[in-house]
Amino acid sequence: MSRQRWTAGPRVGLGLVVTASTVLVWTTVDAVRLEPPSTSEWTLLASSTPEPSPRASSTTADLALAVEQDPFHPERRRPAHPFRLPGEPVANETEPGAPQDLLHLIGTAVFADGSGFAICQLGGQSPRLLRLGERLGQYELSSVAKGKASFLTSTGTRVEITVPKSGP
Repeated sequence: MSRQRWTAGPRVGLGLVVTASTVLVWTTVDAVRLEPPSTSEWTLLASSTPEPSPRASSTTADLALAVEQDPFHPERRRPAHPFRLPGEPVANETEPGAPQDLLHLIGTAVFADGSGFAICQLGGQSPRLLRLGERLGQYELSSVAKGKASFLTSTGTRVEITVPKSGP
């Protein structure tokens, strides 16, 4: 009886090895076989591939212009109005002092060199951190002191706001 066990084990093992080898060869042949795509696949590939556009040649004048307008220069400031695409409608500006245009000063921070920032909220918008020279709506932060900040409006009027006191 023990003799049957010893002879049955190698037969089963040999059968498993032959089966695994057959599956491996079949899968490899199927993966390597190259078939040309059908006509519908060719038209789909051709329609989804964009035509290459000719590259504009860079000139030294273009390079000099880019260096001249250094976007990382420390004195460079954000433009007064955000960029709009051609045909994009202009956002309606409201009158200064309208309820949705009311500016709230939440807090300030002043550094030893005189620079600093202010945390402000315009109407019901979320609060925003402003550094000197940055704008929030029609207001541009011009100076910061402990507990107060000065703003210039788009009309040139200076507005000074203090942080409200908390507690009773």
